[in-house]
Amino acid sequence: LLGCNASSYILAHNHPNGSASPSEQDLSFTRRLSVCGELMEIPLLDHVIIGDREHVSLAREYPWIFQTRHVVNRWLRSLNEPRQAKNLDGDLPQKRASRRSR
Repeated sequence: LLGCNASSYILAHNHPNGSASPSEQDLSFTRRLSVCGELMEIPLLDHVIIGDREHVSLAREYPWIFQTRHVVNRWLRSLNEPRQAKNLDGDLPQKRASRRSR
């Protein structure tokens, strides 16, 4: 995408089993790609799954997957928030003083 100087993109793939129904992995992967596209300002316009005799447009059937601007904005705001310094020593187990009796 970056090497092609793309302004947007569409993803398409087939399902070898012939069904165009999206799997949970398809939906999750599409959501992650949509967020990445927003971050790079190269939006994912659609993800089309092709079956034997049908196809499914995720942009048409699952439009909420492509509504990622709020996710990206929240993440960008979190980068600008001051972070509290963590006491790393507090997370470590305390060493016990060993006493030897003589």
